[in-house]
Amino acid sequence: RFWTVSFPFVAYRTWRWWLATAVAFFAVVVLIGFWVAGSHEVQSAIGTPTEIDELVSHDVQSYYSEHPAASFALQVWVNNSWVATTCIAMSVVLGLPIPLVLFDNAANVGLIAGLMFQAG
Repeated sequence: RFWTVSFPFVAYRTWRWWLATAVAFFAVVVLIGFWVAGSHEVQSAIGTPTEIDELVSHDVQSYYSEHPAASFALQVWVNNSWVATTCIAMSVVLGLPIPLVLFDNAANVGLIAGLMFQAG
């Protein structure tokens, strides 16, 4: 009953919140991505050109390809579960740190996206 009635009902009732959260997450990713890609000062603060090249040319590629698809899917699932668990744990303090957890996740995605975009 939970998966067929309760959860879909609650998810539908809160669609505006989910949509706003997704749009805000994407906006943070895009803004930070463009900032990192367009600022050599920011890139220098992240690492040396050699370190950044190693990150975008090797580390990111190996992250996506060094394990079979099922193992990679498990890694992504565990990361997403960790973010969700952190948000649930933060709800103990009235949810105040939850936007920080979500912002941190979006900032990391934007940072890597900006470095990848700059590298071509």
